[in-house]
Amino acid sequence: MSRLEVITSLIKEQDPNAVVSVKDKSESHRGHGGFIEGQVTHIHLQVVSVLFEGKTRICRHRFMNDLLENELENGLHAVNLKLLTPNELNTAHNKI
Repeated sequence: MSRLEVITSLIKEQDPNAVVSVKDKSESHRGHGGFIEGQVTHIHLQVVSVLFEGKTRICRHRFMNDLLENELENGLHAVNLKLLTPNELNTAHNKI
């Protein structure tokens, strides 16, 4: 299973109804810290889930960092997060 599939699977295990978009942005970081040829080291991750309801932005990010801990310890260098509830997605400025 690829790193992107593993990440999607980890999230779906927590919330099967989550809408997950994970994109490999590693190539745009070639020559920068953390880039490793042939590996997914930098991602953009967007998740819409009820798991985030009632949680602050910091709590949402901590939750995702904990969930991705193994990936972060094994070559994933940077994660750009956009974490929304279903209600937040429906506002005009939060379209994914």
